[in-house]
Amino acid sequence: MRTTSTFGIQFITRMNKVKDGLAPIYARITVDARRIEISLKRFISPVEWNGKKGVARGNREEVKSLNHYLEEVRSKLVGCYQEMQIQKQLITADGIKGKSLGIDQKEHSLGKLMNYHHTQSTDALAG
Repeated sequence: MRTTSTFGIQFITRMNKVKDGLAPIYARITVDARRIEISLKRFISPVEWNGKKGVARGNREEVKSLNHYLEEVRSKLVGCYQEMQIQKQLITADGIKGKSLGIDQKEHSLGKLMNYHHTQSTDALAG
């Protein structure tokens, strides 16, 4: 099985979805140049967002709490990635998202995929 060459997590805001002066915050998961986003259901004023660092700016308690939450999300996503590596699962951005959200993903090990393909080919020839 091919190892993952790239994995990254960024926190971004969607300026095109600003409502009441607040932009929604998303976690962007990238695996081998394929990316997917998860809405964090958190919002921030665009002037309080540091886009380069992907964190909120300032010393207010709400800002500190938001940044702490973002680090927890990052840790959870990294943990899902590492768990998938250890279990030798096919690592995709979608798979990490599903695992982090508790959505049960079917295991797709190389052996199972080959088995499935062989079964389908055999069934097609028999039918």
